[in-house]
Amino acid sequence: MMRNAKTLGFLIALNLLVVYLIWGSTYLAIKLCVKELDPLIMCGIRFLLAGIILVIFLFIKKEKFPAKKQVAYAFLPSAFMMLGGTGAVAIAEQWVSSGLAAVAIAMTPLWACLITGLLKKKWPNYWEWIGISVGIIGIGLLNSDGQLRATFGGAFFLLLAPLCWAIGSIMLKNIEASISGMMSNALTMLWGGLLCLLVGLISGERFSVNFSIETFFSLWYLIVFGSLIGFSSYMYLFRNTRPALATSYSYVNPVIAVLLGLFLGNETMSLVGWFALSMAVIGVFFVIKGQNEFGGDY
Repeated sequence: MMRNAKTLGFLIALNLLVVYLIWGSTYLAIKLCVKELDPLIMCGIRFLLAGIILVIFLFIKKEKFPAKKQVAYAFLPSAFMMLGGTGAVAIAEQWVSSGLAAVAIAMTPLWACLITGLLKKKWPNYWEWIGISVGIIGIGLLNSDGQLRATFGGAFFLLLAPLCWAIGSIMLKNIEASISGMMSNALTMLWGGLLCLLVGLISGERFSVNFSIETFFSLWYLIVFGSLIGFSSYMYLFRNTRPALATSYSYVNPVIAVLLGLFLGNETMSLVGWFALSMAVIGVFFVIKGQNEFGGDY
């Protein structure tokens, strides 16, 4: 029993480290990709290839493919998380820095608290309300930052992305029990890849084979590390820990993303951006505190 507890603790710590570091670095990888690739086409290739690789792996392991009804259930969560969440981030990063995009995504747990209250009539406790209030201040500061004032599109998609990811996560949790963990990951990425490609093509985006070696390796980094490893680690935490711990990546990723953007991506962060980052971290801290003290489920 002790050995099992130690093993579980090690796996949780390992997956937390993976999500913290890898997902924090994906913002810069996305930024590098969208310099030469259309954002939704890039996301579609990323998720579709990752989903196909994972399905092949699961078939080799002789995992049972879910029923048609279960496959259909994965459609909406995939649309919100992969298209509305990650896809919106990729679109926004055409105009804003990877660090600023990561700060906006730190608002995800704040949206999750509000959505849970609306859907389940389970309203936030006082610590969570403090976190939400501080987070709203952070959102306001982000919208006053020079990068976002310069483009309506960047602001719009950075507000849309965490909202969609929060909705998709809540929906996915409700169907997780009916689909095995890894197969659920594969279905989410397959649906997400197809939707990103479809919407990208409809909106006028096009495939391109004329891109640099930097873009090529950045895309494969997103496929292997960001999707196959990172998303699988996130879903492991989602299934085996409290939601507060599983979503704690959202206040670590911005710090990683900002530092990588500054040192490797030649990006800059204004004083307003730094203050917004601190508000995001503080806001999510209070949400986590409320989850730990009162329990909760989002």
